[in-house]
This record gives sequence, C-alpha cells and structure tokens, in this order.
Amino acid sequence: MSDEKEFVDIAHFVSLRKVGGVERCYAELINTPLSAPVRHHTILPRPKIARPLAAPISAGSSSIQSLKRWGRLPLPAHPRFLRAKNTRRIFQRIRPHAVLFWNTPTGILLYGMETIQAPAVYYEHGASWYKNDAAVMRKALGRFRAIIANSRAAKRVIELRWGERYGGKTRVCLNAVRPGCVPSPGGPRELPVGRPVRLGIAGRLEPVKGFPLIFHALARLKRSGIFPELHMAGTGSERHRLQSLAHELGVEKQVHFWGFQENINPFFSSIDIFLCPSLREPFGLVCVEAMAHGIPVIASRIDGLGEVVVHGRTGLLVDPLLPVSQYPRYGGVREGLPPFAYDPLTDTLSELRFPDPEALAAAVRCLVEDPDTYKQMSEEAQKVCRENFRFQSYAEKLQNTLFTCMD
Repeated sequence: MSDEKEFVDIAHFVSLRKVGGVERCYAELINTPLSAPVRHHTILPRPKIARPLAAPISAGSSSIQSLKRWGRLPLPAHPRFLRAKNTRRIFQRIRPHAVLFWNTPTGILLYGMETIQAPAVYYEHGASWYKNDAAVMRKALGRFRAIIANSRAAKRVIELRWGERYGGKTRVCLNAVRPGCVPSPGGPRELPVGRPVRLGIAGRLEPVKGFPLIFHALARLKRSGIFPELHMAGTGSERHRLQSLAHELGVEKQVHFWGFQENINPFFSSIDIFLCPSLREPFGLVCVEAMAHGIPVIASRIDGLGEVVVHGRTGLLVDPLLPVSQYPRYGGVREGLPPFAYDPLTDTLSELRFPDPEALAAAVRCLVEDPDTYKQMSEEAQKVCRENFRFQSYAEKLQNTLFTCMD
C-alpha cells in the first residue's frame, strides 16, 4: 500500500435505494473507526438513498457522488459520453486507493469505469445467484483485482457458476453483527411462562424469504394444540398476500405485523424463536443478529445459513426437500426467484427447493417442548456471536483485505 496520502481513500460503488443487509452493513462500516485512517467515498449508480440510510451515509461519507448527476444536474442516458465524462471527473477528484463494488459486479463495465487507475475489488453478497449473462459476468469478474465473498457459500457459487479460476482471487469475509444490534450483556433466555411462545421473522417481505411456509407451520402447530404467536418485522411486496394467507389458514389472530423497524432491538427482545425458511440466503445476517440476542434460530439448510446456525448448538437446520414447483401450493410466488441454490452438503448448485412446513413445525415443537435444550441453545448462540461475529473484527478484516489488494 502506498503512503503518498495521510488518509487511505476508498471509493464504494453501492446502490442504496433499498434497506437490506448489504445497505445496513455498508452504513455501519463507514461509521466504524478503523486502525488505519480511512476516508470513505460513496459512489451511487442512481442518486436515490433510502430515507433510513440518509443520516448514517451522510455522517460516514467524505463525499457522496452520483454517476447520473453532475453536481445537482441530472444527466440523460444519451449522449453516453456525458456520464462517462462525469465518471472520470468523479474519480479524478477522489483519487481513491481502491474501489469496492458492493454486490454490483457489472458496475465495472459502465462507461467511464475503464479509466479508473485504482485497484477494483468486487464484494459478493448474493448477486451471483440470479440470472446474468455468462459472458458479461466473466468479463466483469475478470477486471477485478480481487473478489471478496460474504460467505464460503458465496465463494463456491462464484467458482461453480462462473469458473474455478476466480476462486484463486476470492477471499471470504463473513458478515457480522452491527454494534447497534448487540444487546446489553445478559444470561441465556428461557421459554416464557404465562404467555404464548413468540416466533419471529424479519426482513423484506419478498417471495425468496419463504415466509408463507411459516404460516402453514403455524396452522399445523395450532392443529396439534400448540398456539404460538408469529411476529413479523419488515415491509415489502408480499405483505397483503401474507395477510390474506393468515386469514385463509385461520391463524390471523396469532400473527402480528410490526412493519419496518429502524431499531430492531425491541423486536428481538420480544420474541423467543427466530425462523429463516429462505429459499436463497448467501449469509443470513438477520440470523446472526437474532443469535446475538440469545434467540435460537430455525433455518433452511441452504447456501450460507449453515455457516451461521450451528445445527443442534445454536439452533436447528431444516433440509429443503420440496421442489420449487410446489411453492405456489403454499402461497408462494415463483416470480423473481433465483434459478438455483447452493447445497452445502453436496457442494453443488442444485434446483431451488424449500423446507416442508411440517418439518418447520416439528423443529418449533422440538424447542418448545424441551426448555433445557432451548436455554442451552440460547447460551451457545450468544457465545458463538461473541467469538465469531464481532463487527470491529469484521471491519478490520475487510480493511486489511483491501489493503492487500492495493499492494
């Protein structure tokens, strides 16, 4: 790494139109003090920043630039040289030591990007799961000095889908719990007495999250004489569909929609078991956040979730055995789903599958009917988070990985 500047300037190419794991992670990272003096520059492919992110992005960014605006002036798509000239202008002004592309691999192919002198690094958070033009993706990945994957599953997807040759320049840097999601130190949780067990799910209400499956699991638990509540934090396109499904299955009185939570801690403090039945989940940051609160997690055994949830220790993993063709039978929507998932047991890309709601219900019963196991898993979940998912350690590792690419 060169010492020409007092500060290390890192340009981050990142879309911030929505609020999800990638966006929250970025907002936290640029506000985290690091061992080396770093200035973060936010480069937006589109000018919009989601409202909950506006304050932390402003606080942590040395500059905020949009490729589609020259100052406050919007730039049209044509003639194309205007945006290319703006890209060159932005990077000549910043003169970054490195450029990190957050989950936007083809961003490096945008006009004007070929003039960047600094090393370009791609940060994979799940983009490789979706349909992309193979030739375009390989061209983009070939231009990066290095690739960082947010899980070992993400690294394997890149290798299996785009070519083993990319594995040699791919490093794994697991995500971590944002400091704002770390509760005050406390002992393990115990199952509640005098109120129903509260199940929890959190995230964008989208088909890929598998939330309809939990409603069917809730109905099965009800038929077996167990009446937990289901608390949901998040907003999205599936909310009305899920409300209708709850009514159809007769569990609407057990379901509570919290909506978007800028501070997720009160939600985690109120639930007892967290569920993540996703059809695709490169890492599963929300599961780590639940575990930090001492909440055992029940999750699909797909993609990177097994790197987060230790089966039988911090929660339970449920095998996804049903083919995606059956997803609509349970109220799911196939539109927008990725074409495959990574199977960690066989180390292959396999047909998209999802867990049987009966298996999810059985996992809930296993915890609800065994208070000692529940308490032990709660304690282990907190311990694993303290040992493996500290945000400061993550931020330093990411910084050091970037510095290695700059040498």
